[in-house]
Amino acid sequence: MFKSQCTVVFYHGGGWVFGDLDSHADFLRALCQRAKVNILAVDYRRAPEATINEIYEDCDQALNWAIQTHLAHKFVLMGDSAGGQLALMNALRHKEKIHGVIAIYPVADLSADYSKSRNNGRVLSDRMMKLFVRCALQGGLAENSPEVSATYADPANLPPLLMLTAGNDILCPDAVAFAEKAEKAGVKVRSVTLRGAIHGFATNTAIAAPFEANLKECAEFLQRVGR
Repeated sequence: MFKSQCTVVFYHGGGWVFGDLDSHADFLRALCQRAKVNILAVDYRRAPEATINEIYEDCDQALNWAIQTHLAHKFVLMGDSAGGQLALMNALRHKEKIHGVIAIYPVADLSADYSKSRNNGRVLSDRMMKLFVRCALQGGLAENSPEVSATYADPANLPPLLMLTAGNDILCPDAVAFAEKAEKAGVKVRSVTLRGAIHGFATNTAIAAPFEANLKECAEFLQRVGR
């Protein structure tokens, strides 16, 4: 373990349905070495066997365990795609407990219609996202509830936020809009859109340029928070 002031609690992506610790291991190992921080990767329950509220419970327990066991003095929530949604929503619920948020191409608006997006079908599609959302919500919370969609939540008093998005991704506009909303609310925000990149660049080591750019941004943010 690194002797770092900062520990990352990481929630993997995969539409709340897929993904696990192995699917993101290469990225997390690289980030550990680059930023010299410890990362707690959360193996939360997944839909449709678990609802979004049960997934939240797992995310909350991981954060609280990290705090109670004094893994560090500062904590950053981080996630990609659906995990980015979990990081944002957990941050919005626990603003006083954390010191930073990294959201990598997060699902900011679960009610969004991507059918007319020029990027519909480029890795993600409108049909795919609607299926993922249906599996996660299971008829419980409304898609536009501020409990699941950061777009409709109040970002005031969030800790510093790093928003990383892909220019060729249906999720990009809503994520960028939330970053702008947060900045207007007084949050310290760095928002970076990797032009030409597609959804999934954080874990796709075969496409070196966006993978490296994302790694650099995340490491620098964590080093700033950890000072």
